[in-house]
Amino acid sequence: MLVYGERAKALGVASGYSDAKLTVVYNSLDVDRSDDIFVKIEDGTLNSHHPNDFFTDPTRPILICTARITDLCRYDLLIDAAMILARQGRPVNVRLGGEGPARPALAEQIARLGVSVHFFGACYDEEVLGQLIYHADLTVSPGKIGLTAMHSLMYGTPAITHSNLDEQMPEVEAIEPGRTGKVFDPGRADALAPAIASWLDSAPDRAAVRS
Repeated sequence: MLVYGERAKALGVASGYSDAKLTVVYNSLDVDRSDDIFVKIEDGTLNSHHPNDFFTDPTRPILICTARITDLCRYDLLIDAAMILARQGRPVNVRLGGEGPARPALAEQIARLGVSVHFFGACYDEEVLGQLIYHADLTVSPGKIGLTAMHSLMYGTPAITHSNLDEQMPEVEAIEPGRTGKVFDPGRADALAPAIASWLDSAPDRAAVRS
């Protein structure tokens, strides 16, 4: 049996599966491709997209997430957290990639709360996605986080998601609190907002995050 994470193997063994028959294969994306894009961004030869291009105040921290927009992503918590941060005098810009059935309700929530959020739609161009992720301060996926975690960390962008591993995807294991991101109590915007703020205040070197 091939599993994505160490926790999955431990759960299998605890349930009676043979350790010898469980192999952790992890998960990844096209690392060679992302490395090439990363180098081009770093040396300035690829600079056509920046996540702040659609915001009136480009000095704010940038929060991003690229995933299909569904209720499982819990972007409503991210929007509420952005409102909390704005009321505390530290507004952020949020860019959400992807399309999905939860978008109309989120658009209504954004309009009601008046927070700075931009949808950039479905995108499968890695050169575009790589630049947007690279230039963001944080990837925030308040619900499940799967391959999005790997995608973010490949460009040195830390990730925040919730801490209930029983309701997570296996790639969450790549998020090491305080090193490659943070976790927060699930379902609570009032826990997500301070997690975002504390990371922005004391974030480690981005090269270390990517390494």
